[in-house]
Amino acid sequence: MKKNIILTLIALSTYAFAGVIQPTITMRFNDLLDDTTAPVTPKLCLGIATEVEDGVFVGFDSDETDSRIFVTYEFGTMGLGINALGEPQFTIGGNYSTLENLNLSLDYIINNLATDGAGNSIPNELRMSLGVSF
Repeated sequence: MKKNIILTLIALSTYAFAGVIQPTITMRFNDLLDDTTAPVTPKLCLGIATEVEDGVFVGFDSDETDSRIFVTYEFGTMGLGINALGEPQFTIGGNYSTLENLNLSLDYIINNLATDGAGNSIPNELRMSLGVSF
């Protein structure tokens, strides 16, 4: 509960000094390098972002299980968040703006600090996202 309150306060204080808030919709393809034969299924992710400096955006997004706070530059994104088990995860990735508000990104999700319920570490993932900002 305290984590959610702290994350909300950080996000609100960030937006208090920001410009226009942009909603974002992203389709995520998680764990592209999974060695099982199961197909990669997309997940819908909703969020908001705002430009704090020329070409620098901050915001937060969440799908059904993961949520994060991120900083996006013209060339890449860094994020800090939690997974479905409440364990920390970090993201770092590159962005490519295909149109004015359509972005393609490839993120490496660092899960080394996270463990599943049995105490085993969760493997790192590679995620591709296709997003639209309004």
